[in-house]
Amino acid sequence: MTQKRLYSNNPIAEALLDVQFDSNTALDQLKGFSKKLGSEFATINERHLVQTTFQLTEGKPIQAQNISIEGYDFWNNQKTEVIQARKNGFAFSRLKPYESWEKHYPEAVNYLKEYQKSFGENPAKRVAVRFINLIKIPNTKVELNNYFNCAPDTPKGIASDLTSFLYRVVIACEPSINANITIAPSNQVAIGSTADFLLDIDVYATYPVPISGDLSNVFDKLHGYAENIFEAYVTDLTRELIK
Repeated sequence: MTQKRLYSNNPIAEALLDVQFDSNTALDQLKGFSKKLGSEFATINERHLVQTTFQLTEGKPIQAQNISIEGYDFWNNQKTEVIQARKNGFAFSRLKPYESWEKHYPEAVNYLKEYQKSFGENPAKRVAVRFINLIKIPNTKVELNNYFNCAPDTPKGIASDLTSFLYRVVIACEPSINANITIAPSNQVAIGSTADFLLDIDVYATYPVPISGDLSNVFDKLHGYAENIFEAYVTDLTRELIK
């Protein structure tokens, strides 16, 4: 494990804790979850699941699309936190300003426990933490290898100015724990003379998790992997930007 670092200019744009359960909770029950959250989470939005299917009819491809409601998003009044109550799961997201895991994780767990009290302590099929980092580099012409230890590049002999790219790998941290790592340009409009890049780290366990017990060991392990991955991917030049 690498040494834990704290950054005053924290690059985390969104931190998410997610649990998928072996359940299928009714929508009317999910919407009623707002009563447990109180007036702090007054804004309710539907979450939609879009399923697209293709089939051949008389030799012609036919596309069909089905849109269904999978749950609800409950936003807090400051628009800094959102709780997802889904038919098969729960998620808590913290947007900017993100302070620390130690501050926001206990809050997320409290809401998770409320979800369990409301809809039952079903087994978890997937437990995940995800950190979407926004790295703002004060230059529009960037050598990516100066800021990321592993970044896309072009072969010698052809133009090296990348106008768009998507770097994505999946690594096995240990049996049944994987991490999806993505680096890509941000779709945010650049301000002034900066170039913005996303470093998206999604670490998840896919083994059956005893949800009725203390999940802190699982989440702390996933969070530890996420921090190590972040430190492995960024260079000292990036650390200077966020220190």
